[in-house]
Amino acid sequence: MDEPIISIKTNDLWSMNVTPLVTVITSVYNRRELLLRAMQSVDNQSFKNMEYIVVNNGSSVNIDDVVEDFLKQATIPVMYIKRSSGSGPHTGKNSAIRRARGKYLSMLDSDDEFLPNTMQVFVNYWEKLPVENRNE
Repeated sequence: MDEPIISIKTNDLWSMNVTPLVTVITSVYNRRELLLRAMQSVDNQSFKNMEYIVVNNGSSVNIDDVVEDFLKQATIPVMYIKRSSGSGPHTGKNSAIRRARGKYLSMLDSDDEFLPNTMQVFVNYWEKLPVENRNE
């Protein structure tokens, strides 16, 4: 599959954590003024066995500096995928899903944020479900 990817950048932690339990994905188009809040809410999670993939889905405004600064300060593995175009948020999410290493996936819109224990609640709840019920 041909993807219009301009670049992929990771922080140093990306290569150190190769088997995270959770991958969180944010596909963003513009929304420069909201993106940092979303990204920080992922990094501020009490649950740390995760990675974060941010996809710039062909934004017409510059968000590179916001994401690249975040890459430097994040306490979890982060990947930044910059695409030249996208025909909706699903195309950016698909680019991230192809690169996700987590057992579980979670999506976070660029104009939203997680509470500090969101991932811990998610993992605890999911792992309490009987395996035979997880596909329902």
